[in-house]
Amino acid sequence: MTELIVQFNTVTDFIKSSVVTTYIPTTGQILTITDCLYQTVIQGYDPQIYSIRTNIKKQYFQGGTGDKFDPEIKVFIYKGTELVSVLNAKNFLNSNLNPEGDYIPYGQYTCTDFNGTGVFVNMTQFPILYNSNNDMTLYVQFEVDPSLIAYTELPLKKFLTNDNATLYYYERKALSTPVGTILILPGWSQDPSEFSAVLNTNEFIKNNYDVYILTARGYNLSECDYGNNTFTYATDFIEFIKAFNLSKITLWGHSMGASTYWSAKSILGQDVIQRFIFDDQGTILLQNPTFTPEEIANYSAIFTPEAMFNLYNGLAASQESCRAVVAGFEPTLFTEWFRTNYPDILNKVVASCQKYYYKANSNVILQHICNNYLDMAMNNLITLPSLLIGGQLSLFDPQCMRYAQRYYPNSQLFIFTAEEHGSHMAFLENPRLTNKVVCNFLINM
Repeated sequence: MTELIVQFNTVTDFIKSSVVTTYIPTTGQILTITDCLYQTVIQGYDPQIYSIRTNIKKQYFQGGTGDKFDPEIKVFIYKGTELVSVLNAKNFLNSNLNPEGDYIPYGQYTCTDFNGTGVFVNMTQFPILYNSNNDMTLYVQFEVDPSLIAYTELPLKKFLTNDNATLYYYERKALSTPVGTILILPGWSQDPSEFSAVLNTNEFIKNNYDVYILTARGYNLSECDYGNNTFTYATDFIEFIKAFNLSKITLWGHSMGASTYWSAKSILGQDVIQRFIFDDQGTILLQNPTFTPEEIANYSAIFTPEAMFNLYNGLAASQESCRAVVAGFEPTLFTEWFRTNYPDILNKVVASCQKYYYKANSNVILQHICNNYLDMAMNNLITLPSLLIGGQLSLFDPQCMRYAQRYYPNSQLFIFTAEEHGSHMAFLENPRLTNKVVCNFLINM
């Protein structure tokens, strides 16, 4: 068995693998090649997620009526080391060998059903090319559905704070010498794996940045009954930075993760953090009865006092009550398109978000909603190079991100449109565009 591993260079690419044969055209010799294993990984998808193996079993012979190619081809789809689907490629055409030696398209096969793996591959042709040494080269073209979301559950480690709170984090080292660190702080009741689709498909970050994702207190049902506020969360991530001696940090704060940095700014200053990605967070969430409609939009004040306490009371009642509230709330952060097309991923996200201890989840959201982040952090200009991200379909009015930009004099602003699946979770719904925007920021700011 010969195993040839080829990495895609583009989303649609030609895979070229050579097998030296002993075929001599003048003798009519029959050549049988079995179990020749071709493997590739799909561009933009981590090799540990999906890989394609094509098991070529074919018989080639030269006869009086021309050259004939009779393949029996099976395509194996792997998720990690688990075989998740086997396809049979049939109905190939016979053709005469071109005397000029150009490749001959012997047929084509298209399959869009990979038994629920979420991978679409179009094998458009299996031509053969002969060179002057009669070596045989097989070309296979694969096309990957650009709407595929490469979500995976990320492995997490534990971090113990100075006051004995257990936090969980994800760590991935750069493949080459790192130019910096990306530290991601997820939003309220969110799970690190939500960022897997971005990280799995961003070769620039994979090669150049160490990546850490830090959860808040109470994750994985760790019973933390104290320090559940954004100020303590801020000291937690400062302690984490010092413990791991992180430097050249780009801090990516999503939702409450962004406001955690605002809480930390007075302690940390603007020296340790090199750049800031401010991802979809309002600045004053609790509506003051005197607010005008314009102010509500500018601050994204989405909670009335009644709505705030309804949310808090449901979360604080019990663990089961908290799970039920999260199960109802989490899907509203996504577009209808995502809920319809990716129910399996949504179910995994909801299950992960239900892992927070109910007392931690309820206490921090109450304090978070009541905070005035405009007064706390933004009235003191954030001069770091910053990227502000909003979404046309987010629960936070995108106007709040446009309004906030005045407090970031060295910033870029990007608003996902409805067509670009601009929800509160746009980075998961549209990882490719997210990567384009983030990489542009990392390279040019």
